[in-house]
Amino acid sequence: MKDFCIRVGHVVFGSKPGWYIPKLYLVGEDIDPIDLKDVIWAEATRRQAVTNEFLFEEYGNIPLIPYMGHGFKPETGSGHHRKVVRCCMFASEFGDGELRWEEGSFRGSFPADVQKRVEENWKDYGFAG
Repeated sequence: MKDFCIRVGHVVFGSKPGWYIPKLYLVGEDIDPIDLKDVIWAEATRRQAVTNEFLFEEYGNIPLIPYMGHGFKPETGSGHHRKVVRCCMFASEFGDGELRWEEGSFRGSFPADVQKRVEENWKDYGFAG
């Protein structure tokens, strides 16, 4: 996992578009990267602080990011603010591809027909839409 995350960081941050990207989140196949709720859930349940964070100080950032001019000064020898790859995946996802857990959520615990029925009757149960 560590080698993969470091390689991804160098490829992305070392590219021209990488100048605009201060943080990169890596998520598994079961996470929709364009659904903010999914990404937040993955970050909260799968990323271990420090352990799954890989810092890069050799690449610059676009100065339009507010913390660049108004935040703490960089502590790096390069003078750059650090970029980070945050890996929101379990180590087992880098192995044979077989996931050995079940998602403990409404989406992961109930069949589609039950989910649909609950969602259709949500307001009838007294909850806001």
